[in-house]
Amino acid sequence: MNNKLLKIISFLFPPIGLIIFAINIGKNDTLAKISVKYALLGIVIIPLTIFIIFTILYGAYNNKVNDVSSSIKIPVANVRINTSKLITEDMIDYIEISKASIKDNILVDKKDIIGKYTSYSCTIPKGSMFYEDCLIDTLQ
Repeated sequence: MNNKLLKIISFLFPPIGLIIFAINIGKNDTLAKISVKYALLGIVIIPLTIFIIFTILYGAYNNKVNDVSSSIKIPVANVRINTSKLITEDMIDYIEISKASIKDNILVDKKDIIGKYTSYSCTIPKGSMFYEDCLIDTLQ
């Protein structure tokens, strides 16, 4: 049997490597040593690798579940804000919603809202979130 093939078989299938060891002990000590060495490596390394992979996958899954199920406080309008109005702090309340509900164009920091104006095409209803495309820096 080719030594390279014996190493691969013994490593990937440790029980077969141990059987080859048992068959060759005393007859061919080189094959017996190779098969037992790689079988023992396989017994240790393969379960360890599987454990590490599952640990990483579980951690990634757990992080994703926590991200989706965790909540965040976001600013909402506590009054109706008509077009071209300057937004002040007293026009803002906060609600707590799931992070998964937040879209890319929703503003979550009051610094991005206070001091801006509603655009000419937007009216922000009471209780509404603030969207990037509805706010402008200055009136022209």
